[in-house]
Amino acid sequence: MGVNERHHQSWGNLGACLLQIGELDEGERALRQALAVKPDYAFAQFNLKSLVEVRASGTLSKLPMLISNKPLFKQPGLRVREQNKSN
Repeated sequence: MGVNERHHQSWGNLGACLLQIGELDEGERALRQALAVKPDYAFAQFNLKSLVEVRASGTLSKLPMLISNKPLFKQPGLRVREQNKSN
């Protein structure tokens, strides 16, 4: 079984994961590959913007916060459950 290199979501997810573990250059490459496959992919665009902000700040401590505060991106097949706000 081979890897589908034309699947933008896989590249985007890989890029975000690499950023979260501090592999900034590799994460950037994966995010750029996602955009090469689908130039309007908002998830990759958002994470690249976050990466620019982290590099400008000179600290990695803001990276997980920036990624975790991303807006919810609706993707085909992704089901989101409402959380019970009373808990």
